[in-house]
Amino acid sequence: MAHEMMYRIRNCEQDKSDLKHARMIAKLEDKLDASHGINKELLERIDILHGTIRQLSESGAHMHESRLDYDQHANKPAQKSCKVRISESA
Repeated sequence: MAHEMMYRIRNCEQDKSDLKHARMIAKLEDKLDASHGINKELLERIDILHGTIRQLSESGAHMHESRLDYDQHANKPAQKSCKVRISESA
């Protein structure tokens, strides 16, 4: 009986610990979602750019250079424009 009681106490403590960790993880995920709002916007812009490049490629154009700088420390684009040089195939 004492062994069963100790088992229940340990499980209860473990459940509390798991719940505490789950709450901490949820808070961290919320913070990450909030801090990566810029990243989501940047990813949407990149998707649009890739779609445009794909369409141009299918029409016979070739992309020579693509550059988009990103400042990871500031968590924002280092430059707001993306420069792409495209030439049509001969």
